[in-house]
Amino acid sequence: MRTEAQIILEQLRKDFNISDEKIADKLGVKAITIYRWRLGKFNPSFTELKLLKRIWIGHITKKTKFALEPSPALIQDTKVKIHRAIDKQKRLS
Repeated sequence: MRTEAQIILEQLRKDFNISDEKIADKLGVKAITIYRWRLGKFNPSFTELKLLKRIWIGHITKKTKFALEPSPALIQDTKVKIHRAIDKQKRLS
């Protein structure tokens, strides 16, 4: 069974194209630590998991100064969904 940290790290890589190194830098740990969390060999502390969640959901504190950059694929997918919703609304009007 995958841990919460593994799921979050997978989503950060997939949806926001964020490297282990970048996450490690913002959490104040080594990249190998993030790698081990991702593999499930170790688990983050409560505080580290809490910060990881903050990064994931986009609620960034001033202390971390970490800006999420969505991947081009995510941006394109969002644009397509918006256009479909607008088209559907126009058809219903």
